[in-house]
Amino acid sequence: MSQQQQRRGGSHYSGSSIGMVGAMIVTVGVILVFVLIRAANRDDLDVEREAIDYLPSVQGLQGNLDFRLAYPPTLPEGARAVDVEGALGSGWSLDILTEDDEFIGVYQGAAPVEDFLDEYVDEEAVKGDRVTLRSPVATSWQSWSDGDGDYALTAEYDDSVVIVFGSADHDTIEQVADSLVSRRLTDADADRG
Repeated sequence: MSQQQQRRGGSHYSGSSIGMVGAMIVTVGVILVFVLIRAANRDDLDVEREAIDYLPSVQGLQGNLDFRLAYPPTLPEGARAVDVEGALGSGWSLDILTEDDEFIGVYQGAAPVEDFLDEYVDEEAVKGDRVTLRSPVATSWQSWSDGDGDYALTAEYDDSVVIVFGSADHDTIEQVADSLVSRRLTDADADRG
């Protein structure tokens, strides 16, 4: 084989490698441009949380906890329940959204108040005034707040702690805490919710 043929063969492979690298750069560039255009034109994904009928879940949890379950028999006007969770024996929670999509949580369990505050409000929650309500669950509630504007009320009830908290305004959170009851739900009560 002549030197000229060897050069052509060698340059043929060299040219193929350069061509492949160039093609990869172009492909990566096209993908990046696509991703950037897609990101620029994409609206934030806004998922609407569906309203649920929470009273049948409350009825199902009653008697399965180590304490009497405290729940709101009705919600503030325009508010909707969006999640109920319960663990046999240990506790339960109800997530509520107001008509302005502000959050209110009603959680109850056998943990110390500090654990609830650390988990759901702030590790450095600020203790506020005591609040007097007419709820059959508790008339005296301890208020708490954090630097982000969250507000919480806590009370001890039947060997458990109840916390009503969230980003909703203080009056609405107090309205939910004030409404809490522990009476046994019948099938008719659960169905009317």
